[in-house]
Order: sequence, then structure tokens, then C-alpha cells
Amino acid sequence: MDRAIAQSFDQAAQDQLAHDPPSQETTGALLRRCLSHHSWLIIYTLAYVSIAVAVLSLGGYPHDLLMVSYLVSALLPPLAAVLFVAIGHILHHGLHVRPFRWAGLFAAIRDDERFTKTRVIFAAIPTLLFPVFSSTFTSFKNAIPAIIPFSYDRDFMLLDRVLHFGHDPWTLLQPLLGDPLVTSMTSYLYNLWLPLMYLIFYWQVFSLKSPQLRMQYLLSFVLLWSLGGNLLALLLSSAGPWLYPEITGLENPYGALREQLLVADQQFKNWSLEAQAYL
Repeated sequence: MDRAIAQSFDQAAQDQLAHDPPSQETTGALLRRCLSHHSWLIIYTLAYVSIAVAVLSLGGYPHDLLMVSYLVSALLPPLAAVLFVAIGHILHHGLHVRPFRWAGLFAAIRDDERFTKTRVIFAAIPTLLFPVFSSTFTSFKNAIPAIIPFSYDRDFMLLDRVLHFGHDPWTLLQPLLGDPLVTSMTSYLYNLWLPLMYLIFYWQVFSLKSPQLRMQYLLSFVLLWSLGGNLLALLLSSAGPWLYPEITGLENPYGALREQLLVADQQFKNWSLEAQAYL
């Protein structure tokens, strides 16, 4: 779906977005072009936010359209990028440009190709949409157990056993991953998904190399999080192995795993336990 939408854009218009037009296009005209280019992303994000907020409001569930943490996380990468570019120019001028002139330094920062008007406006639209989308996603996800109580944990446990020939999957992996140091390293690597997600997201947000591929990524991003992280999570409402006995009231097939993780954490930090405690 997202691929078809992305490919529906006029390729010539997309290519034009990659560079500032030589005719010095006005800011208003450039903004209209960028709004048109991002039209499907804007429409889908606003539709998703409207539907989610309507469901939460009608059900009396708390929601926040702009969480401070997501607003900060949306603004920090662009500010960090500006800072790093500025530091690069400062070092270059301080070490290599003679005679050193402040006016020349400021001009170099101002005229840096990474700060072109096209790039800034091109990146502004998804950057502004991101905190609203993320805040709505989190609000809806937090309300899932109230909308549809967790009810699929036993089914998923039994499905795991069927897929693994009568074994709980963790018992097969334990000989490989059960060592406390390996467990700690695995939990550390697992938690890298969040900074990697931000890195790739803003890489695409500020990229002008392939507007069509960029738009395909951005549409995929919002579709996967909203449909997979909210809709499917709602329809298949479940808490996961860590809370299995608390949710189902049944004997815990993951009890030995829980004990091993807690013991291993005493030797080497298991970062996943902090997330589990939060949940």
C-alpha cells in the first residue's frame, strides 16, 4: 500500500525536491510543494490521531496529544545536527583558515548545504508530525488492557509449544543465552533498537537523495506502528511471558526463566528487567 502511494507521486516533482531551484523559489511556493509531497503522510497521521483520540475520549481513557518526552526527542536530533555541523566549521576555520574571521565562519555555517531552505522545510513536516503521532500511539497503547483486557497469553504460549515441537522456546535457547554475561550483552543489544530507530528515522527525514524511497519509509513507519503496534495489539491483547501468572492466574511456564534472569542480574546488569518492572 505505502509503496503504491509513494510511487504515485510525479517523479519529476520528487527529483526537483532534491535541490534548491536555481530560480530562488519563494518560501511560500516551496512550502506548498513540500505539503503536497507529504500529503499522504499528513492525511494518514491526522486521520489516525483523530480516530485514536475519538476512541479514547468516548471510552473515558486518558490521553495526551503532545507528551513532553516525545517533543524533546523530536527536537533534539535536529538541534544536535546543527550543533555538530557548527562545531565542524569552527574546528575547520580555527585550524585551517587564515586569516581567521568570524564573519567568514558565520557565513560558512549559514551557507552549509545541509542547511538549505529545501532541506529544512522538507524535514520540518515529518519532524512536527512525529511527537503528535508518538504521543497518540503511547496513549492508545496504554489504554489497550482497559479497552480489551489481556486474554491471549495462554493461546500464544500453547502456539509457541506447537511451533517448537512441544517445547517452550526459551528452554531451547537457554543453553546458548543462559550465561549471565551473555544474557546481559543480549539485553544491552536488544535495547539498542530505540536509538537505532531514531537514527534511521531522522536520517530519512533529512535525506534528499531519494524522495520516493524516503516517502515509502515514512509511510511504512506510521503504518507499522499504528496498525501493528495499536490495532493488532488491541485485537490480540496480551501481556507477555513476564506477567503470565499475574494475568492468567495459571501455573507459570516461565517461572524458571524468571528466576534465572533475576539471578543473572545480580552478576551482570540485565537492562530488560527495568523495562519489565515499568510494565
